[in-house]
Amino acid sequence: MAYPAFVCTGRKYGVGSAKSSEIIFSKTLSDITLKADECVFIDNNHKNLTIPESMGMNTIYFDDIKRDMTALENSLIELGIKMQKSF
Repeated sequence: MAYPAFVCTGRKYGVGSAKSSEIIFSKTLSDITLKADECVFIDNNHKNLTIPESMGMNTIYFDDIKRDMTALENSLIELGIKMQKSF
């Protein structure tokens, strides 16, 4: 499965909506013309995973303190995403 898009939600580069609103996720799905279940949302805050998960997106919690890249890679592999190591 290929994931062709990356969306940054940060204020400087983002789409102008908070992750606590369905708007950012709906806009992203519309922009990339994918269904929610074809997407993966990764975040370092469990509460930010609630909305995309309720919309049918695959979600992964990434602990940015531990920075366990192997666990992240394994989570992506479990979703059927082939990884090329770059870290």
